[in-house]
Amino acid sequence: MQAMIAQPAVAIGTLENLAKWQSDVDDPERDAEPGKMPHELRVGEWAHFGIVPHRPYYGTHDATPLYLLLLAENFRWLGDANALLPFKGVAERCLEWIDKHGDRDGDGFQEYAPRTPRGYRNQAWRDAHDGVLDEAGLFPELPIAICELQAYVYGAKKAMSPLFEAWGDGATSKRLLREAAELRQKFMATFWHDASGELAFLLDGQKKVVRTATSNPGHCLWMGILDEHQGRLAGERLLEPDLFTGWGLRVLSDKHPSYDPHSYQRGSVWPHDTVIAAAGLRRYGLVEEAWTLLDGLLSAVMCFDDIQMPELFAGLPRQEFAVPVPYRMANVPQAWSAGCVLQVVRVLLGLEPDLPSGRVYIDPALPPWCPTFELSKLKLGEHELRLSASRREDGSSALDAQATPGLEIVQGPAPWMTLNSD
Repeated sequence: MQAMIAQPAVAIGTLENLAKWQSDVDDPERDAEPGKMPHELRVGEWAHFGIVPHRPYYGTHDATPLYLLLLAENFRWLGDANALLPFKGVAERCLEWIDKHGDRDGDGFQEYAPRTPRGYRNQAWRDAHDGVLDEAGLFPELPIAICELQAYVYGAKKAMSPLFEAWGDGATSKRLLREAAELRQKFMATFWHDASGELAFLLDGQKKVVRTATSNPGHCLWMGILDEHQGRLAGERLLEPDLFTGWGLRVLSDKHPSYDPHSYQRGSVWPHDTVIAAAGLRRYGLVEEAWTLLDGLLSAVMCFDDIQMPELFAGLPRQEFAVPVPYRMANVPQAWSAGCVLQVVRVLLGLEPDLPSGRVYIDPALPPWCPTFELSKLKLGEHELRLSASRREDGSSALDAQATPGLEIVQGPAPWMTLNSD
């Protein structure tokens, strides 16, 4: 999804390969259930002889809705529903898993928990054993309904509706929109805390609301699941100094009792997480806040070897350290950290294709540190786009764009990016 602006056709390979590994069995040892997408595949001796369950292992909850989001994104970029028809059955099985297995207790929310003692305790993107903690630093009771899983399912159902419509399945299309709207209302009523103006981190196994301050609400903003008022408050909360280091977002507030800036997921900065939050801030009209996150992260990457974005780095405050401090075990290069640099381009340009309708929406918002931006040979289905955006003295952005015949260029936000549209 991050790399669509550079190579949209490559997403087909991702869709094909994950479809091959979509589970068709129920295997508690590997946390596999019919329709579920895998977490990780290993091919070494340990996996071969069953010492580890990664053959593949399915202990992830977000891969399945993210698969649907990528499939829907591919439709918007390439515009060919017939080419994606082989994935219809895969998508239907994903949706069935979300509704049947993803919602473990039938309350309308997605919950995760390992099915054997050696399964991953945490099965969202923060999958470290200590990556998900309550306000006191204790492990929340399983199963856990973490906030961004609800947002991903909301976004996936809403985004897949046009593709099912294009496949001629109007009934499923309407059902998905209805279910997305119902989930959104339930989410806002349950996860939002009016008194503090903050979004909850998760619901624990007793449905207790856990309000640990983390960066995870940024993912919810990215999906647009909150209303405008709630979203702006949640976005402004991310920029407070306990979460924003000046280089990027800490995954855990530095006021939390378990905070450790040098840990894996208890106070470090993950670049992909910061850029996803920036995309969410931009969606809710918090443009300067989005610029602030991106400026900090791009300043950080200039300090790292070969100007490569690391998987993560220490969550130490910028005002106290002249350069960002590396995390010793970080992978460099790493896929979603490299991909986040491409996502930055899309955030700044507000670029959203709608090839099924023959349009591309471009809504540039360039910061002072990026007064001009040129992009050429962007592939959109059978079309090619060239654009040049520039920042005016009043802060607005001018756009000069040209596309091959048959593609309409619309300056402004895409309709599905607007809020309160359910």
